Amino acid sequence: MNRGLHLTSKKANASRFVQLHALTLLSVLLLSCTARAFDAGFDVQPRVLRLGEAAICTFTVMGINDPPPLQFPPIDGVQIAQAGTQRSLSFGSGGGSSSVAYRYQLLPTKTGKIAIGPFTYSAEGQTLAIPAVEIEVVAPDGDTSPDKQAQQVSEFLFARIDLAQTNVYNQQLFDVTFSIYSRGLNMARDIGLQNMPPSGLGIGSFHEVQAGREVVDNQVYDVRRFRTKAQALGSGIFKLEPVLQVHLVVPRERRKSRDPFGMFDESIFDNPFFGNVQTQPVNVKPDPVDIHARPLPTQGQPPGFAGAVGQFTFDVQAKPLDLNVGDPITLTMQIAGNGNIDAIGAPVFAGGESFKVYESKLLGKEGDESSGRKVFEQVVIPKADTIKEFPPLTFSYFDPAREQYQTITRGPFPLNVHPSANGNAQMMQASADILQPQTQVLGADIVYLKPTPARWTKTNSLSWFLQPGFLAVQALPALLATALFFIVRRRDELTVNVAKARRQKAPRSAQAAVKKAELALAQGQRKAFFEALWEAMASYFGHRLNLLPGAVSIESIGAAMTRGRLDPAKIAILRELFMRCEQERFGAGAANMSISEEEKSELSRQLDLLNETLKSCERVRI
Repeated sequence: MNRGLHLTSKKANASRFVQLHALTLLSVLLLSCTARAFDAGFDVQPRVLRLGEAAICTFTVMGINDPPPLQFPPIDGVQIAQAGTQRSLSFGSGGGSSSVAYRYQLLPTKTGKIAIGPFTYSAEGQTLAIPAVEIEVVAPDGDTSPDKQAQQVSEFLFARIDLAQTNVYNQQLFDVTFSIYSRGLNMARDIGLQNMPPSGLGIGSFHEVQAGREVVDNQVYDVRRFRTKAQALGSGIFKLEPVLQVHLVVPRERRKSRDPFGMFDESIFDNPFFGNVQTQPVNVKPDPVDIHARPLPTQGQPPGFAGAVGQFTFDVQAKPLDLNVGDPITLTMQIAGNGNIDAIGAPVFAGGESFKVYESKLLGKEGDESSGRKVFEQVVIPKADTIKEFPPLTFSYFDPAREQYQTITRGPFPLNVHPSANGNAQMMQASADILQPQTQVLGADIVYLKPTPARWTKTNSLSWFLQPGFLAVQALPALLATALFFIVRRRDELTVNVAKARRQKAPRSAQAAVKKAELALAQGQRKAFFEALWEAMASYFGHRLNLLPGAVSIESIGAAMTRGRLDPAKIAILRELFMRCEQERFGAGAANMSISEEEKSELSRQLDLLNETLKSCERVRI
């Protein structure tokens, strides 16, 4: 009986142990699931702003160590750019927790109320619904009337394309001007040009002409103009629809609790000197323009026409005009005017049986690709004294203004050709079948005997032409020719591969700017130091990533370096340096300040930090 009770007690204890073990496993599973649960927060500040100001959107994920960023769908009236990432850890009695905050910069492009969201966010097998946040954008002057609320960014920032003419001829050069209009906006100097036609139109380099102001619809706009020469490379209709990327200087997000005691006016912290500004790239699209390029007419085309299009003059000088048979006549031909002067060659002169003609050569060129002067020289030799004149020379071109061909004739030039000095009536050339004198080897019947030397010596030395020094000298031309071959090959490769050439130029350009910064730091020149610091980063990454000057931004650099797997800490250093340069370059009054002795060590450290970061970027494969 006691033995039966003892067995029943053991069975009960085993059952309770199994139940306890199952409850423990279930608790661990529930705790594991609870630990992997996460939460997210979404906010936009400020929610009321003026057109041209930027808002900061913060998306915070809690409970995941490495959450994916939020993917924004296209939002009408808002341009979005990533502004950074912030990680934080907190510890309490219940344990530790982590959070990651993704920051985005929102730049409105129209006034009115704009909804940011709603979104869905998925991570770790879970999906969260993120509610929408509404922002209100008013006109720059603060007017919130219904008429002002309907305004778009195009009323404050827009661009135009100005063409001298839209109906051109093939190979004709014409002016293209891009004008950027802004009102009430602070715009940086860098301008990027994108979406240019890859073929059909030849676009030259742009240069900025004098800026000014212009009244449009009773509003005063600041206008910046950029001009270049374009050329139709064929016939047809070519659409010119570029995208201009400008960089607006916008206020940075105002930090909270900067003055907890209320001792200062909050407006003083809006000064750019306190680092409360940043640049925001904005794409501006002018109305596209169609260019109609017509082929050159075939009717009335002169026989000597060689493709010159424009308006030109043609002059010829021939000297001497009094000479003997066989003496040279030098022709100096000058072509000047406006048009495709780069493609113009010397007029062709066919000497026939009367003249021996040598190839013409270009003596010099003045001007640019659209206007200037070319001087050619050609040598001809009269063959007989019966020649009385030098035939006329002609130059033909197509005038697009008159829409017809023009031919300029110079000559004939009277010649007085005398017989040659040896009395021959004409210049003779050696015949190919004249026998050449042959060398005859004569024998010798007298042999002079030399006396026997007093002492015979045996030498083991090599002949002079087998000496190592002589052989090394003979190999030197081959080595030089090989080196020259590789140098020319490398130069030609860099001429074709612009991206590779710019890639190799990046470190040198950065070092030159760094030396400027070191000199400015030693002299205490604040403005020159930060300008040189900005030049070092913009020049390096512009060449390194093959970017246009206006396309160099921390967003484009960060994206490229992230793809190349650069250390995120290095990217953060670059971001801080960019922001510091923006503060100093665009800060009111900061440019006139000098560098104090206390700041020199800190700025020297930043310069060393930039050098180390650029060296790390050199090891990144992109």
